[in-house]
Amino acid sequence: GLYNGVFECIENITADNLICNNTQHAGYFKTWTGQQIGNHPNRGGGVARPAIGNSSQFQIQDLNVIDMIGTLLKDPIGLFERSAVGPCTNTAVNAINLHLANGTAATGWLCDNLRGDTGFNCT
Repeated sequence: GLYNGVFECIENITADNLICNNTQHAGYFKTWTGQQIGNHPNRGGGVARPAIGNSSQFQIQDLNVIDMIGTLLKDPIGLFERSAVGPCTNTAVNAINLHLANGTAATGWLCDNLRGDTGFNCT
């Protein structure tokens, strides 16, 4: 979690009718790396690719992304990057209808340490 020795749990989150309008990412979940640097992990900063490395034990499980429409600023559609000790498990993506501003279909998913993913191909 954010503070050493403090257990944090996030659960039972639902998002319906998601519409992206010229966003950089279709979705974003911020987690901490598990590494203490300064007063807070990573000084509390928003890193571009959070929680990569091998120290974070925080896991995202049973994530289902369904019926998302709209436009993105650029490919890829999303990034799933986790540590080797806390991989994402059972991630499913279905009925995604996202395009770039020029009208072409948005493509691609950057992935690291996913287990049991369905409905998309990691690049």
